Amino acid sequence: MLYHDEIDSESAQFIVRKFRLDDDALDIESGKGQHLSIEYRSIDLLLHGTGIAGKTEIETLKERKFSLGRTVLSGGLVMSRTKKITREIKTEARESFFNLYSGSAPTLVFREGALVYDAPGFALKPSRVANFAHLISELRQRQPEAAFDDRLLRRAEQTALLGPLLSPEEFLNVATSLLAKILRR
Repeated sequence: MLYHDEIDSESAQFIVRKFRLDDDALDIESGKGQHLSIEYRSIDLLLHGTGIAGKTEIETLKERKFSLGRTVLSGGLVMSRTKKITREIKTEARESFFNLYSGSAPTLVFREGALVYDAPGFALKPSRVANFAHLISELRQRQPEAAFDDRLLRRAEQTALLGPLLSPEEFLNVATSLLAKILRR
């Protein structure tokens, strides 16, 4: 069972912007300029997932078409008619993330698109996706005893965890909090 106060809110999380992999600790900085150092041996869980943000827009187009029937009825005057077309456009943005849990420290959230990958000694890869995967791999190598779970990567598994009443787009924080509670016991 998960109680309301056990659900991680974004205000209680530490959103990581910059990081540095030192020999025995991970040094991080938030977008707000806060600094934190986490020893690798204190890391107990890494949750890897995908955040899905859906957006629906309604677009209305006006289309003018030549009307042969109206032209004939008007005695040869060129007539056209205006037709309104309304359509719904759905877009979906996906971003990979991982939450790092370490003792009593706040939940550290690493978002693929928000991280700056310029840490000294970090082997820079050609893309954000590759850099993000490399960062996860490095952390797993530096603390192999930490639990790792990637169940939240796919929407189907997010839905299975949340049930049919909660959508992953809106309640992903509930899914991560529930999974973290189960795996950190």
